[in-house]
Amino acid sequence: MQIEQALYGECRGGHSLLVSSGDDAVSAAIVQRLDLPDTAPPNVEWSPFLRGFPYLDRYVLSRTFHDTGASRGGMVFSHALLAPLDELAETSDLQPLLKLLATSDEQRPDATTVRIPCTETPIPQAIDLIDAAEALGARGTLPVVRLGHVGFDDLVVALWANLPPEIRRGFAFRLSFGPPDLVEQPMPALVCTPRGLAARWSEYPVIRAATPNDPGSLASAILSGHARATPLTEFMQQMEVKPATLRNLRLAEQAYLLHIGEPTLERRAGVMRLIEKLSPDSDAGSDGKDLLVRRLCDALSGAAAEEILRLRNLQLSAFPAPTRVWKTLEGWVAGNSFARDQDVDMLSVLEDATTSHAAVQDWRGAIRNGLAVAARSARSSFPRAFWRWTRIRLEIVTAVFPHVPAEAGVEERLASATPRTLDEAAAGTLEPLALSRGWLRLHGTVLSASASALDAARRQVAVDTGSSFVEGLRGALPSGKTAGTVAGVSPKR
Repeated sequence: MQIEQALYGECRGGHSLLVSSGDDAVSAAIVQRLDLPDTAPPNVEWSPFLRGFPYLDRYVLSRTFHDTGASRGGMVFSHALLAPLDELAETSDLQPLLKLLATSDEQRPDATTVRIPCTETPIPQAIDLIDAAEALGARGTLPVVRLGHVGFDDLVVALWANLPPEIRRGFAFRLSFGPPDLVEQPMPALVCTPRGLAARWSEYPVIRAATPNDPGSLASAILSGHARATPLTEFMQQMEVKPATLRNLRLAEQAYLLHIGEPTLERRAGVMRLIEKLSPDSDAGSDGKDLLVRRLCDALSGAAAEEILRLRNLQLSAFPAPTRVWKTLEGWVAGNSFARDQDVDMLSVLEDATTSHAAVQDWRGAIRNGLAVAARSARSSFPRAFWRWTRIRLEIVTAVFPHVPAEAGVEERLASATPRTLDEAAAGTLEPLALSRGWLRLHGTVLSASASALDAARRQVAVDTGSSFVEGLRGALPSGKTAGTVAGVSPKR
C-alpha cells in the first residue's frame, strides 16, 4: 500500500501544512482538521492522541502532540498518513501504519512516500473493547466517549480489525474536549476525552467498564470479534448485506432476529423491508432473498385483512422474483371468504387499492385483480359482501365498482344477492352505476329494494327500452309479480 505523509505545525504563528509527500492541495485542504478541535481546557492531559477520518479517496491517520517548542502556547504538531481509502478499508490491521507515525513532538519524520506490505499481526487486546462495541452497537447518540487518551490507540486498532470494510470507509475517531467541537462530517463515532471532562458528556454513551464481559447483542459481538456473532455474519453473507454504517449494522441484526423469530406475516414482511434497505441490488443474495419471498408467500395464506393492509407500501425491487408475492396476494383476495367480521378492514384494503396513492402500484394491482377473480367466481361470497359494504362505506363501493368485471355473470350474481331493502343513498349511487354498464337487471333489483312497486316499474320502463326489458322489469318488481300486474305501466317501444 502506497502511503503519503504530511507534517503540520506552527508556521508564522499559526497552524499550517509544513511539508507533504503527495498532493499539496489535498494535504492543505485538511489542515484545520489536523489541529486541536478546540482550545484545550487548562490542567487536562490529552497529548498525544490518535485521529482517523476519510477525506475524498483517502483515509487520514494522524498523531497529534502538544508542541512544547512552539513560540506560543496551545500549538500542536501533527504527523499524518494519507492512505488509499479503498485499500485501507480492506485492511484489518492498522498497526503497520501506526508504527510509521511520530512518537513525540520533537520527532520530525521525513515526509516521503512509503510503501508498506499488507501483513497482519496479532491484534492487541483492548480491555474496553467489548464495552466500546456495546455502546457503538446500541441505539444511542454518537459519538461513544472513552475517558482518557492513554490506551486509545489499542482500542482503535482492536475495533478496526472487527469493523466490516464498508463501515471502515466512514469510521472517524479523535480527541474531543466536549460536544460543541463535534462539527465535521463524517461525525466521529468514537472520541477520547480527558477524564476531567467526563461531566460534559452526560448525554452521550461513555465507556466506563474496565473488565472483559460478553457482548449483549449480535451487532456488538461483530464489533468485538466475539464468536457469538457467527449467526448474524452468516445471515448477512446469505443476503449480501454489507452495512456501511453502524446504524445499518444494527438494522441487519434486527432483520436477523425477525428472521428467526415467530413466523408471522408482520415479522416476515419486516425482514424484507429491512433487507430492501440493506441489500438493494436484486442480483445480490438472490438465494437468501428467494427464501424470504417464499416464507412471506407461505404466511399470506392465512392472513387477515388488517395484515394485508400493512403490506401496502412493501417495496420489493431488491428481490429477484417479486411477482410471486403479488400473485399470491391476488390469490388471497380471489379466494377470500369476505367474512362479515373482516368488513371494516377489507374496506380499508379496497380503499387503498382504488383511491389512495399511499400504496405501491403492485399491491394495488394485486388487490384489484384478485377482486375481479372473486367477482367472476360463482362460489365466491363477494356479492353478499358487496351489498354489506354499501351500508358501511358507500363511497368505497363506488370506487370499487369500476374494477368489478363488466360481465353478464357478474351482474347476475350481484342482482341475485341484492337485499330486500336499500336506503336512498345507496340506491341513488348504484342506479347510475348499473345503467352506465347497461346492467338493467341490477338496475331493476336496486329499484325494487328502494322504491314502491309502481314507482320501481315506471322508472325501470323509462330506461329499459330494449327487447330484454322484461328481465329488467321483473327485477324491479316484488317477487312473484309480473309486468302485467302493475297497473298503469306500459313498456316503451
